[in-house]
Amino acid sequence: MSEKVKVVVTGAAGQIGYSLVPRLLDGVTFGNKTVILSS
Repeated sequence: MSEKVKVVVTGAAGQIGYSLVPRLLDGVTFGNKTVILSS
């Protein structure tokens, strides 16, 4: 069974947000088998 991780990003504006969010959701940060619930 895959692990679930909830990711919440607040206050990320501009380039920081555009750079951070894809890296959190691309499977590299938490692993390819992790289910990511984003808010």
